[in-house]
Amino acid sequence: MNRNLFLVLVLVLALGFVLFTGYRYFKLKNEVNAPKKPEERITLEVFNGLRDGNVTLKVQEMLRKDGRVDVRTIEKTPSYMYPRTLILDRQGDPEKMKYLAWMLGLPEDRILYQRSNQRLDATLVVGVDYTIMTEKFKKE
Repeated sequence: MNRNLFLVLVLVLALGFVLFTGYRYFKLKNEVNAPKKPEERITLEVFNGLRDGNVTLKVQEMLRKDGRVDVRTIEKTPSYMYPRTLILDRQGDPEKMKYLAWMLGLPEDRILYQRSNQRLDATLVVGVDYTIMTEKFKKE
């Protein structure tokens, strides 16, 4: 009986060690791969690409609480639903956009260059896959 208890205890400790070191490894790996944080806050507008205004407000609130982004406006888009969340680079600053994509948990292929005369850094079009962003912020 004591031998079985000892084996179970050793297995539980070994499993705990493996899980803890794995968690630390992936957490550190994610921090190492993070792009450089811009010196100034990123200014953006949020477009609703869902037909559900509550989701866009939730994303806006999440970004404002975080403090790294200054959300200036929320706009409604036409009745078209966007299947993917997109970042439109308005000023041609790829480093800021890479950081924004990383911060939101989006792959870099979601960044599109679309220069405009606006004084904003970017436009975030919230698509059907918006849960990628909310999950990323829950983890932080």
